[in-house]
Amino acid sequence: RIVTTSPKLDEGSVFTPVCLSAYFAVQCVTVSVLCYCNSLHGDFVHDDTFAIVGNPDAWPGSPLSRLFGNDFWGKPLTDSRSHKSYRPLCVLTFRLNACISGVEPLGFHVLNVLLHTAATLLFLCTCRVAVFTRKHPARLAALLFASHPVHCEAVAGIVGRADVLACVLYLLTFLAYVKSLAACSAESACLQTVRPGLLVASFGLGTCAMLAKETGVTVLGVCVGYDIIMSWKERQAVVVLLCFRIAVMGGTLPVFTEQDNPASFSPHRLTRFLSYSNAAAQHAWLLLCPSTLCYDWQADSIPRLSSFWDIRCAAPMALFTTFTLMMRRALCHPQVWIHSPTLFPIPAQSWTYICNLFFPVGFVLAERVLYMPSMGACVLVSHGLDRLGAMGTRHPVVHSLAGPALVILYASKTFRQNEVWHSRETLFRLAPNHSSALNNLGTLTNNSIRAEEFFWKALSVMPNHSRAMFNLGSLYKYVKTPYEAPMVQAADTFLLFAVILLLVYGSLAAGPLSFLCVIDVALQGRSSEAEEAYREALQTLPGNANIHNNYAVLLAAQGDRLRAERHYRQAILLQPSHSVAMSNLGRLYRTKGHSGEAEKWFRRSLSVKSNTDTLELLGALYYHTGRLRAARDTYQQAVQMAPESARKRLALV
Repeated sequence: RIVTTSPKLDEGSVFTPVCLSAYFAVQCVTVSVLCYCNSLHGDFVHDDTFAIVGNPDAWPGSPLSRLFGNDFWGKPLTDSRSHKSYRPLCVLTFRLNACISGVEPLGFHVLNVLLHTAATLLFLCTCRVAVFTRKHPARLAALLFASHPVHCEAVAGIVGRADVLACVLYLLTFLAYVKSLAACSAESACLQTVRPGLLVASFGLGTCAMLAKETGVTVLGVCVGYDIIMSWKERQAVVVLLCFRIAVMGGTLPVFTEQDNPASFSPHRLTRFLSYSNAAAQHAWLLLCPSTLCYDWQADSIPRLSSFWDIRCAAPMALFTTFTLMMRRALCHPQVWIHSPTLFPIPAQSWTYICNLFFPVGFVLAERVLYMPSMGACVLVSHGLDRLGAMGTRHPVVHSLAGPALVILYASKTFRQNEVWHSRETLFRLAPNHSSALNNLGTLTNNSIRAEEFFWKALSVMPNHSRAMFNLGSLYKYVKTPYEAPMVQAADTFLLFAVILLLVYGSLAAGPLSFLCVIDVALQGRSSEAEEAYREALQTLPGNANIHNNYAVLLAAQGDRLRAERHYRQAILLQPSHSVAMSNLGRLYRTKGHSGEAEKWFRRSLSVKSNTDTLELLGALYYHTGRLRAARDTYQQAVQMAPESARKRLALV
């Protein structure tokens, strides 16, 4: 716990301790509600449309069991395109909201504000119990947390509920754990468990925090830090939860595109290290000075760092220097900072996730993930102001007003920022030089001329923005009048390059059917131009397995089986786990009449990843070669994996 040098500041209060705590709690509730009262009438915006409106798991009617087998966005966790974001508890709250208030977003916003208020009260309790020895610094930290502008995305944006709910459960877990411990004796600092029920409850709440959002599992690390001499049994509990989280991900990492997090795709370690370090510094700056906020910090929003001589390297150096000095201060001056495991784990508990330390994440910067780390920033700011007061200043009035002034500044910024989240248009207009925002504005407008301007602006900011290019091509092809024939002729070119960009950046599925559908829309049979585009793509990215696979699909459709086989094998050589290329190669051998080779590649594909389409192809192969029992068993596996598929059930019959 942080020890202050002026404990007599509370003695002049006219309130009893209980009344003072209640008074502070009312203050925190009031600030929390007032800061976000203008967010209640916002619409479903940004990721809300994917995670809630377009997610069957979030609405009554879909089987409840699917909620525990799919990720946050409604994709099966076994799907290679899944982000592995397993948050069934949060999706369950969306479902409850839908049952109560239907499709109206008001109920969703109300629950978000209530959860934020609960998180603020729990943070006040945590500061009072485990961080500060006095109430006033704890109150200031909680008020800063209640009003911090960086929370707008998490509270005003409905999808941000995952972070808020995880924070509530995080704090409940920590409080239950702290209350379960007591000193072995008055002379000893050793802690022992005196309330086993609370210890079990803390483990259960920690599990729930992880099921609300994956970063919730970090609370167990904070508990370990709080009592480093805890029993081996409790440490085993942490290992069990971490193993469960890895098992939920299927033992694989989430797959993101280069536009999500460009630095993670750089082949140079120095670029990745510097860019990740800069992202950590930018996150820290958002916590200290949230003057510039944006709904989507991706792609071109923050350029990558590739050299130590870049002036922007000063930011991560300043951050790491500050942390080093803080740790040195904590270790060398125990009379000011007693070795409390709550002070540094709270600021740093989600920093490993933000900094891409263990695996790449799907963002450059993300304000919503700062919801829990902001608790540490609020603690440090409150403690700093309290220390200044304890040391004595020449202007005590200025010092006494510094905390309230900061809360008022934060609250006013939060109140104005909430208006940005009222609709998709207000959200996208926030970032006038953001390629994704400009592209989204083009899709929203009903004026084709304005839409064209937005798409061109998006491409001027980021020339390889595949979605903007595809939208521009679609606009020229289907919206422009016949009098604008030259622009219509240019549409196919835009669509073609959009397809190639989608393929290169991994935004397009590598399956032959989906890809050929897009090629057909883009070129309408002009296979020679498609082949030329593929050759250019292979010259640029000869090591891209997806390009080889999809080029082989096009060659096979043209009847060039020899070259198709060569590119399928090259795709597998470049990426030995490319199950789609293996399945496609098996399909090619079957058309050539080589049943043995086809079976071998189908089986090899299934050994990498079990897929219903490949099972169906293998079942058909068994059936046509007279192996009826094997065909029946294979079709049964396909039906078990996709019981809703009428085609597979019919094949089994």
